[in-house]
This record gives sequence, structure tokens and C-alpha cells, in this order.
Amino acid sequence: ISACLVGSEMCIRDRYYGYDVVSPLTTDTFVEGTITSVSVDDEQFTLDTGLQMLTVEVDELLSNPLDTEGYQQLEIGDRVRVNGEIDYDFFQGRVFEADYVTNI
Repeated sequence: ISACLVGSEMCIRDRYYGYDVVSPLTTDTFVEGTITSVSVDDEQFTLDTGLQMLTVEVDELLSNPLDTEGYQQLEIGDRVRVNGEIDYDFFQGRVFEADYVTNI
């Protein structure tokens, strides 16, 4: 059995002993959606992709796009494209670690 997430190269490969073996590839992928909430203190925002809600962490970006400093300031209602890598946090709590965020 094989199934892949749309927009990524992360696949569930084989069923083995009653559970799925997940083989993540640390490959650049993206998600797009509308920001529905912002937490400046936690350095994250919630993104509505139209299919699901994701938590996007921006704590590893060079400039925090959620504060009032710098060129980019993200707000509730902004439509964005978030590039990053899918890791196990994505499947455990729908958390996506941003490498960069672009307003669209």
C-alpha cells in the first residue's frame, strides 16, 4: 500500500505488523492559506488551508514576521504561502516549521 501527501514527497510506504511505517524525506514543501490567529509570544500562527488548520512556527526565521519590527508583518486575514520541511511534528500535532513566509 502506498499513499502520498499532495505537495510533498512524504509517503506512507508499507503496512507492517498492523501499523503504518512512515518514511519522511526532509524535502522543501509548501502550504498556502489564510492566517486565522497569531501568537507573537509563541512565535506561531494558525493557517487555514481550506482542508485543515495548521500551526506554523516562525521561531527559526531570521526576522519574526509576527512582531512590529522589520519589513514583513503578518496579520490575521493575510493570505500566505509557507515554505518549510515536513517532519514528525507535522503528523503528531499538525505543526509546520517555516523556512520562509510569503504574502500572496
